[in-house]
Amino acid sequence: MKHVSIVGKFFVIMAIFGVTALGLTFYQSRQMLAVTIVTKGFSTGMHLQRFD
Repeated sequence: MKHVSIVGKFFVIMAIFGVTALGLTFYQSRQMLAVTIVTKGFSTGMHLQRFD
């Protein structure tokens, strides 16, 4: 990176932040989906217990 201009270095840093943000967004959405599936299963179980 010795011969890269300051603008190029800036864009490289911004690209790294962008890729990190996309990765974190994907990870968070997968975690929220897993929590939603578990919560729906739990609430369905609670409804079944109530009607017994």
